[in-house]
Amino acid sequence: MPIQKTDRDTILQAAVHCFKTRGFHQTSMADLGEATGLLKGSLYHYFKNKDELAIEAVKWVEEWFERKVFAPLLDSHGSIEKAWIQAWEATLVYFTEREGGCLPGNLTLEVGLSHPVLLKACQRYFSNWEKALAKGLERKKISKRESMARAKSMVAEVQGLLLLERLQGKGLLKKRIAEWKKS
Repeated sequence: MPIQKTDRDTILQAAVHCFKTRGFHQTSMADLGEATGLLKGSLYHYFKNKDELAIEAVKWVEEWFERKVFAPLLDSHGSIEKAWIQAWEATLVYFTEREGGCLPGNLTLEVGLSHPVLLKACQRYFSNWEKALAKGLERKKISKRESMARAKSMVAEVQGLLLLERLQGKGLLKKRIAEWKKS
């Protein structure tokens, strides 16, 4: 395998894919090196270990969601209707055009209890997603309390539908997001 130069973002994208599709325990630093075109040892120039890389991969996902999903919902200057549609379209892209489902969800289920720092990163992602959805719902003139309850329910439903997609593969998430985009 040739030695290549790369950057942190490229490594994180490859790590997100590997952790989503193989799981944390089944992904080795050698696998991550192969996915990035780097020697395993070269990864240690960027991250001290696999745990740190997984935490940074969750942050990468969260930053992607901040740009594509959260920002439109939190921008009080634009149309909430357009922002709502944009946020759900981006959510659908993330979960359906990329293999493996939800990285923070997968990691929480696989290793969250044994990796408290990783669990904290996953909790922050889900909390920020709920808050952004709640703010979007508030902009739709729904009470703060009801908005947060609905937001929590939406995030939980997305996670459940991702599971059902793996079991049944029937486009359930796409159908539900289409309904939310209209609401």
